[in-house]
Amino acid sequence: MKILTLAIILAVGGCAHSDKLSEQPAQAASQIQSWVPVGTALSDAQRIMEQHQFKCSMITNSGFQDLKATDFLYCDRSDSDNQITPIVIKRWQVALVCHDGKISAVRVNTRLIGP
Repeated sequence: MKILTLAIILAVGGCAHSDKLSEQPAQAASQIQSWVPVGTALSDAQRIMEQHQFKCSMITNSGFQDLKATDFLYCDRSDSDNQITPIVIKRWQVALVCHDGKISAVRVNTRLIGP
């Protein structure tokens, strides 16, 4: 029975990635580009980002950082520093720029939210 329980835990845990994501925008962008390289299909990019605990939605004709009137997959993730009483929340906001149904660039904002 213990083996079955362990197998279930490993199977469920393997479905979602909890990679430690850098709090520095440039480093986080590099990490995300390693998951979602330029040229990745939009649907694959969304699936990959959601596997890394992001919530994603398509944004059209909008802005993000230096982007203006652009279509992009907007992905957002927040992690607390403590599961019981979160004091500081780390937040990543990502724009995966879309061109012809494929990712052409990545932009990342990071910030800490707390008291």
